[in-house]
Amino acid sequence: SMDVIFAWKSVQLPVSFWVSFADMARAHAADDIDRAILLCSLFRSLGSESAKVLIGKNKSAWVSFKFNDKQYVVDIAHRSMSSFSSQDDGLKQFMYSILYSFNDREYEDFSEG
Repeated sequence: SMDVIFAWKSVQLPVSFWVSFADMARAHAADDIDRAILLCSLFRSLGSESAKVLIGKNKSAWVSFKFNDKQYVVDIAHRSMSSFSSQDDGLKQFMYSILYSFNDREYEDFSEG
C-alpha cells in the first residue's frame, strides 16, 4: 500500500534539514556556493548542457554557461554577469583563478596544473 512507501514521512528527526526558499532567503541561510548551485541547477533543468558552478579562492562562486556562441559568467557575490567570445583573453585570465568546476554530470579540478 502507499502507506508503506510514505512511512518515512512519519519519522520524527531531532533537526529539520529542509528549509523553504522563502525561509532560506528570510534567514540569509544560503551562501554564494549554495546560490551558484541553485542557479546552475535551474540552467541545467532548462536544457543548458554547458552550465557549471565555478569555485575560486576564498570560496568565491560563479556560474558559467554558453548561449549563442558566447560564454557567460554570473558573479554570485556581485550579482553581475559578464559575456565573453570564445577567443576572448578575459575569459582565459578569469579561468586561472578557478580552483574547480562542477555540475550534476562532471567535475574538473584546476588547482593542480
